[in-house]
Amino acid sequence: KYYEKCDEAFSRKDLSKEAYWTEMVNITMIVMKSLHDQVNAYLGIKNSTSYLKMAYEEVLFSICFTGKKKYFSISHEDVVNFRANDLFMREIDTVKQGNSELFRFIGEKIMWEVMGINNTRSIRKIVKDALRNARFKQWDFNQFIAIFK
Repeated sequence: KYYEKCDEAFSRKDLSKEAYWTEMVNITMIVMKSLHDQVNAYLGIKNSTSYLKMAYEEVLFSICFTGKKKYFSISHEDVVNFRANDLFMREIDTVKQGNSELFRFIGEKIMWEVMGINNTRSIRKIVKDALRNARFKQWDFNQFIAIFK
């Protein structure tokens, strides 16, 4: 119901993919702000205190779930930003200690390609292409060493 007009405009080709996604994130932010305020008002009435509150920080879109409680996304906090400098990640192995620079580089390259606005390839195809291209890149030996802090 919230996205009907937006969906129709995109179907008629009145909106580009980026404009469509931007509009969907804006609608989500407005609806979530309203829901956030309603839930907090309800909790305040039921508990007679403002101590218990619903937290709402950002909209994650687009998002890729890679396993149980593992995902990465582009985070939109106050404004829509599909050209963020960093991805929002939860329990993604590339950021853990003990991984080589090579593993991090390839993992981040894959994630950024998956999140691309103009991406039309499957995750499987992106991974295959990234690994195929990595074979032909000139790597420094130090990039293969696992980093422990």
